[in-house]
This record gives sequence, C-alpha cells and structure tokens, in this order.
Amino acid sequence: WAEAMDSEILSDLQDRAAQFEVGPASNRQASGKVNTLNSSFTTDLLTPSLASFTLTFVDDTTPGHPSTTVQTLNYDLGTGQQINFEDLFIDSQTALAVLSMQAPPLLQTALGAAYDQTVVGDGTAATLANYRNWALTPAGLKATFAQSQVAANDEGLPSVVVPWTALKPVMVPTGPVAALAGFF
Repeated sequence: WAEAMDSEILSDLQDRAAQFEVGPASNRQASGKVNTLNSSFTTDLLTPSLASFTLTFVDDTTPGHPSTTVQTLNYDLGTGQQINFEDLFIDSQTALAVLSMQAPPLLQTALGAAYDQTVVGDGTAATLANYRNWALTPAGLKATFAQSQVAANDEGLPSVVVPWTALKPVMVPTGPVAALAGFF
C-alpha cells in the first residue's frame, strides 16, 4: 500500500502548494518579499498495521505573524485506507463528549500559566471541528489544536494525548485501532 499512500499524500501536498501559490502567496504584503510555505512532519505511530503522521505548515505571508496550521493522517496499513474519526468510535458524538471532558485538564498541565479556562472551554467543546487534527499514539489519541484555538497565538499548536483507557468505552471493539487500545 505504500505506493498508493505516498501518491495520495503527494497529491494532497501538491494541491495545498497550488492553493497557496494562487491564494496567500500571490498577495505581496511587503515589497520585494517572497512568501513561503514550509512544511514538516512527525511520525506519531508506525507499526506493521497502523501509521499516523502530523504535518505542520508555516505560512509567512503576513509580515510579523506567521500562520502555523496542522493536518493529521492516519492509515490502516492492512487496507492502505485512511482511518476516519468515525471508524474508531461507536458513536462519534459520545466520543467527542469524552474528548471534551478529558482535554481541558490535560491542557491545564501542558499550558501552565498560559491556561485560560474560557478559551480552553470554547476550543475543546464537543465538536468535530475542535478535534479534526487527531493522531494515533501508543499511549492514546493525540489531539492537536490550531493556533489560538485553546491558547494565545504565541503558544503555537498545543496538543494533548487522551489515554486509550478513557476512550475504550466508546470505541469500536473490532475497529482499526482495537489492538492498540487494548481490546485484545
């Protein structure tokens, strides 16, 4: 499946670059400045059956305020297909409720003095939009939040790992990450 997955990822990145070129990059905010979009990735999980990656993009088109965005990719290596949020949970809305209860205390630890209960409350509410950037890790589901979603812009992209034990009651026991979550 590696060739098909590589092709899918390459196509997605080429589309993103093309959109950047005709969108933000085409608007010169500062005379003579070349706008750039830089990308990097981390491997959150790589096993014989699962792969999970976090891609980070830094867009410097706005002078003095680079914008950082994130995208996550999760694959079932048995099928070569991307794993969707709905593939993991019996009921997505119930899973979002669990995540929204687990994330705030984890963020309080991660952010320390930068923790603002009101901002965190809005940014961790039980909506799929708040948890669209999730990755699989050995310890649990990693939720990465957008810039300014749960903290001040200068805090970057905060993330938390919600343990599999907290999610296990709402997970599909035969789903693609069942073994990782400890079902068997």
